[in-house]
Amino acid sequence: MSKIPVIKVPLAPIVPKGEKVPVESKRLRPFDALDLEKMLEELETSVIKTINIGKAPWSVLSVISPYSNDFHVMLMETAKDRYLPSMEYIKDKEGNSLMKIWIAIVKYMKQYKKGQIYVGYNWSPRSWGEKEEETGFQSIPTKWHGMFWNWQDLKIDTITNQKKKSSNDNDLNQSEYEKYYFINEKETSDSFKGLNGKTKFANDIVNDFKKIMDNIKNQHLDSKVKNGESKTEKGAYIIQFNHKMEDLFESENFFSDFLKPIAKELNSYFTELTDLFFKKPMCEKFNAILKKTSYEMIPQKDYKFLQSLPELKEDHEIISLLSEKGFSDESIEELLNLVKNRYFLEVLLRKDKEMNKSLDEKDLSNDIKEEYKNPLEKKYSDHFIKSWRKGFAYSLTFKEIDSKTLLKISPGAYLGPGGVVEAEGVVLKRPENYNLPEEELIRKSKELHYEFAEKLSKI
Repeated sequence: MSKIPVIKVPLAPIVPKGEKVPVESKRLRPFDALDLEKMLEELETSVIKTINIGKAPWSVLSVISPYSNDFHVMLMETAKDRYLPSMEYIKDKEGNSLMKIWIAIVKYMKQYKKGQIYVGYNWSPRSWGEKEEETGFQSIPTKWHGMFWNWQDLKIDTITNQKKKSSNDNDLNQSEYEKYYFINEKETSDSFKGLNGKTKFANDIVNDFKKIMDNIKNQHLDSKVKNGESKTEKGAYIIQFNHKMEDLFESENFFSDFLKPIAKELNSYFTELTDLFFKKPMCEKFNAILKKTSYEMIPQKDYKFLQSLPELKEDHEIISLLSEKGFSDESIEELLNLVKNRYFLEVLLRKDKEMNKSLDEKDLSNDIKEEYKNPLEKKYSDHFIKSWRKGFAYSLTFKEIDSKTLLKISPGAYLGPGGVVEAEGVVLKRPENYNLPEEELIRKSKELHYEFAEKLSKI
């Protein structure tokens, strides 16, 4: 049976230059991303370096809730009046200049960090809903942000002093900043399994868009890109390039003629697939509302519309349309059940709220209220109800192995934890009640403010 690494990483709020205590900050949630101005003000203290590309400010930020304790930064456009959920919103010239920052970060990581280097991003700009917003994929749906991080070798024989598995998120101590252990694959969540080849429909999805992705690769003028070998494997689309990561990123027009077309086609693909289930096309309506964030905080009625579940087509219509796309009967049944489960879950959520409200109105002791509160969470866990992430999602990740670079695109359809980490076969735990010790935060922050920022200044 497969063993899956579980990484626990504490929060790492940055310590501002010249100070000795970390900033007071919070993990941003999708709702926070609807108010661009307020959200970006919250992020200002985490900015390491801002580089203007034309009139667009692109900032490299320290990550408060990182994937790795060793090194993790993100790159985001930080104008307060620009809705930018995905790469296809970036102008060609701007995006090609952006690759210089990617290359500088990768070179720094190679020079100063150990282990494997990763570059990637999560996409799910239309995954709005009470459960969709809890965890997984694009935490800031209104601003595309690239992630750059590394992990040291995750091998089962390198574990020391961790022979006994612990599932307690509070067991980190002052001498143990990042640790990992292994669990059996069957212990992972449905969303994790869905990103690692355990669904039939994920294979059908990647086989469906493989031809489009291959055409983008094959039409690129640079042989470093064109000669990459593609395949589908375990519900993912993969290209192996016979070049180091920074050399690949230096390919002429790598952004405008490769990354951006991929993002554009995947957006179109998942728009079509999402609207296939609804009686009326809804994705463009969601997009129109989200575009308003460029100049205002959207009203409550618009937010409720984003969270709503549109009326589904009849089963036979959905089955026919998926069959036309080449989905197998088994895959169709699996995906249709997943989507319908999301609607069933919504009914349960509503009943749960009504029950909790009626309990609050009754003259009951707190002990009794606690005993009967949240019956949904007790009876219907995410493991029990395999449920659809409205709008779908995908992760795109580059990693380098033996001077070769692998690109992996993994479609996401499940509610629950998911993204570039899970698509790489790692379970991530980030306890919110524990920070790195202050002396370690100061050390890491100094490195970012000085050594790392100096490298970025040479772009």
